[in-house]
Amino acid sequence: MWKFYIMLSSLIKKGSAMVLQVPLLSLFLTLIPEGILLILGNYVITKTEINIKKILISGFLLGISAYMIRLTRIPFGLHLVFNLILSILISIFINNISFSKAIYSSFSGLLILSALDMLITSIYLNFLGIDFKSLDSLLQNPFSRALFSLPSLITFLVFILILYIRNHQNTYKKEKGV
Repeated sequence: MWKFYIMLSSLIKKGSAMVLQVPLLSLFLTLIPEGILLILGNYVITKTEINIKKILISGFLLGISAYMIRLTRIPFGLHLVFNLILSILISIFINNISFSKAIYSSFSGLLILSALDMLITSIYLNFLGIDFKSLDSLLQNPFSRALFSLPSLITFLVFILILYIRNHQNTYKKEKGV
């Protein structure tokens, strides 16, 4: 996810409808991995049997779609709504997740990832002493921007793995009657 504070400050300066500057490097270092993690999260949250091929295809499609949406001239925040809708549709039609579960899992995954982005951005700003001006200049470099989003993606992956392990422990206990 793009960092909330930086995007908001950029929009206040430039106006509400703008083309987000998204370098191609961000597609491969941020958006596609993020898409894969969001789709994987949908599988884990809904306790659907994991299909790696479908997750990779879906995540790639979601990442490319997010990249193309961010290149359009839409008001800030609306790109998240479009990404949510695409995540739901991809979960239903490619991954065969039911409509209600796709809505719940897509919304939950996006909400968790957004919360992690805000939390980690707060850590950067408050605990590491990085101010908005330094952060804004740091994010002008596409590689730095990708590295900036890496902690939230890793934290989201850890969250998904913990949930996956927990789901399987509960399944094992039910099967053994423990």
